[in-house]
Amino acid sequence: MLYRRALKPFADRLGALALLIALAPIFALVALAVRVKLGSPVLFKQIRPGLNAKPFEIYKFRSMSEERDENGRRLSDEERLGRFGRALRSLSLDELPQLFNVLRGDMSFIGPRPLLMEYLPRYNVSQATRHNVKPGITGLAQINGRNAQSWQKRFESDVFYAQNLGCRLDLKIAALSIVKVLKRDGVSDGTAATKEPFLGNGDRVFIYGGGGHGRVVADTARRAGFRVEGFIDKDPSRGVNREIFLEKARAERFAVALGVGNNEARQAIAKFLRKEGAEIVALIDPSAIVGSSARIGAGAVVLPNAVVNDRAQIEEGAIVNSGAIVEHECVVGEYAHIAPNATLAGGAKVGALANVGIGASLIQNAIVGRSATIGAGAVVLGEIAPFAVAVGVPSREIDKKPT
Repeated sequence: MLYRRALKPFADRLGALALLIALAPIFALVALAVRVKLGSPVLFKQIRPGLNAKPFEIYKFRSMSEERDENGRRLSDEERLGRFGRALRSLSLDELPQLFNVLRGDMSFIGPRPLLMEYLPRYNVSQATRHNVKPGITGLAQINGRNAQSWQKRFESDVFYAQNLGCRLDLKIAALSIVKVLKRDGVSDGTAATKEPFLGNGDRVFIYGGGGHGRVVADTARRAGFRVEGFIDKDPSRGVNREIFLEKARAERFAVALGVGNNEARQAIAKFLRKEGAEIVALIDPSAIVGSSARIGAGAVVLPNAVVNDRAQIEEGAIVNSGAIVEHECVVGEYAHIAPNATLAGGAKVGALANVGIGASLIQNAIVGRSATIGAGAVVLGEIAPFAVAVGVPSREIDKKPT
């Protein structure tokens, strides 16, 4: 605690002052080279989150040009980072002005790298603890691969450091950082001039459908550990339209859960989302019981107190509603809906897009055809044809929709 609160800040400021004096000639030469190669301004300044995510202005030597295309749009990082900029970064000379940040107390020599302000809402609870310590010029993630690491591994290193900050760890990181710089190792991830942006963990979810069923699905998403960012709905009073969602999703990583009760509509929505490259997630309420060998397809939803036993298959986009029971070796087809308190005995099969009503029961090995509807409280003893409507105990077909 003494090291964290007193010794480390004192050593940081003293070391920064000493290095600023000792490296003054190098500062001058790099500044002159940046001015000649890239023009003015020499310094790159940007607001970054510091200790407890408090914003501060970070300083670096510029390493990218301001080149633009014929339409006035700035070129990509790869195109603007030329040989000169790459040399600055590989030698970490672009980081030298951060010594002023250390001297001011905004940063430390050792700590998690300060990332972009826009990343703050994208962290999960664990990742956000990286801001419990001051950001650093170098850190544990940098000695373990710098930009060549995945974001998840990088955050694991940052969180570990925040939880285990100490003198011995700092000395180890400092020594290995010098080795990394001399080896000019891990500056990029191998696919881009800079680290690919952090778009999120996939735990931020929009619910497609802002009606009653969508709100129920949203509650399950929250209990399952997702952060519900909003709803997608053509009614502006219930959510954003899908064009606005897709625009947001191009800049950040959002998953989508299907919150529409109508089977055909849910299927059409999933088809649209996949075409647009959106990630559709399955949701399982923590109160539900799901066997270890059960299979839950993408976009399926298992709601509170439902039971899905071993070797059951819930295909993509299907709904197993509150209190429903799906026994071993049952199959619930794509975009089917098992209503609250319905029961499927072992080996029963429900076809794609079918509806099994509230409190209905299927005995062992019973079959409900594609797009069939089983009325509330009905008991299915055999096979129900595709598109048929069946009611009663035992159930009987009273209608068959045209195919």
